[in-house]
Amino acid sequence: MKKLFALLWFSIVMLTAVCGLIFYTDSRKSQQSSQNNAQAAIYTMAGTKPTLPLAPSAQVRTKPASDRGALGTDYKAMQGSGKSVSAPDSSREPDAAPATETESVKKYTFTEEMYPYRAMLSKEQQEVYDDVYAAAVERRSDCAVGAMISQDALNDVMTAVYNDHPELFYLDTQYSYEYSGSGRVLKVTLKYNATAADYENSLKKFNDAADAIIKGASALTTAEDKEKYVYNAIMDSVKYNASAPVNQSAYSALVNGRTVCAGYARAFQYIMQQLGIPCYYVEGHAGENHAWNIVKLDDGYYNVDTTWDDTNPNTYDYFNCSDADYSKNHVRRELYVYL
Repeated sequence: MKKLFALLWFSIVMLTAVCGLIFYTDSRKSQQSSQNNAQAAIYTMAGTKPTLPLAPSAQVRTKPASDRGALGTDYKAMQGSGKSVSAPDSSREPDAAPATETESVKKYTFTEEMYPYRAMLSKEQQEVYDDVYAAAVERRSDCAVGAMISQDALNDVMTAVYNDHPELFYLDTQYSYEYSGSGRVLKVTLKYNATAADYENSLKKFNDAADAIIKGASALTTAEDKEKYVYNAIMDSVKYNASAPVNQSAYSALVNGRTVCAGYARAFQYIMQQLGIPCYYVEGHAGENHAWNIVKLDDGYYNVDTTWDDTNPNTYDYFNCSDADYSKNHVRRELYVYL
């Protein structure tokens, strides 16, 4: 009987101890949650965020709380649709003057360091590049093609214009063209996104958003410090959203704050260009199709990927990396291998 009573008493003591431990654990969790909420409220009230590290972090990358599908793979390459036409232009001599539309085209200067994709083209393609760029600046739909180029050559031209010039935020990734029976391109028809409908207002919003970042970065001394400032500013103000409007443009990131990898990369490229720092838009394969940047600093060229570093929390895992570093998960293709 005494043994039974002792066993019962021991059971009661152990049960009490377990209940006490559970209560203590729940209490600590509740207290920690309250502290976290209070800390978050402080950041919210102050309108600031914790300071980001200025060196590659050892943190494990985590997928952000957004609708990102596969780490940012929603860019759209330039794509054209052509139709064959029977027109007097098709029999025109190769060196004949193009249609009157391009007679007043302004001449622009494009350095290879800032605009590398143009430098990859043939002389004839560069002529068409200049005409297409001038038409886009003036927001004209039709652009006559005077030089003799094929349909494949035209696609490289359109890709080069789009990649070199993120300031053409209103230019769509789709275009159409006409070609002769021999395959020579005669005319290109440009298409524009929704921002072109109210261009002056869209341009003001775009410039205001970009200038706010440019002003802050300009106050810094070195190219790398300016780069870090821009990198942080974009990650802090942009959220990945696959359904964001005009998400192939720098406008979607800078003005709307919602975009995909193409918007991240074009926004970063545009601001770096405005700071006088060569920066290139890159497309390739990173699990699926993906876009990022290459930037030229004082000691060489580096890969940067704002999309992949815009995680929760932000990281610098893909900031200023070599080609060898990127070769594990970023592979350039087509024109991009020549950068």
